[in-house]
Amino acid sequence: MAEPTIPNTGDPRVDAALDRIRGKFTDLEDAMLVQAHLEKGLASQLKDHAEFLAHHRQAMYEFDDKLNALIDIVGRMQGGMESRPL
Repeated sequence: MAEPTIPNTGDPRVDAALDRIRGKFTDLEDAMLVQAHLEKGLASQLKDHAEFLAHHRQAMYEFDDKLNALIDIVGRMQGGMESRPL
């Protein structure tokens, strides 16, 4: 895509100011491209992390259930409170 050109005005001060503005627009475009690239990468990482946390949470629930069952079994074997009928 060709950049539209602004013709010189003939006034060196105005032309110099226009050149500085053109440079600032180029800097802004570059910064926006970098920002978009970073945000895309971070969004992907956040999605992966959210999936990891969901799987981890489920694994911890399952672990907790198993641990509680083992605690109950050991308590019954030792004749603790858990071994008395309700």
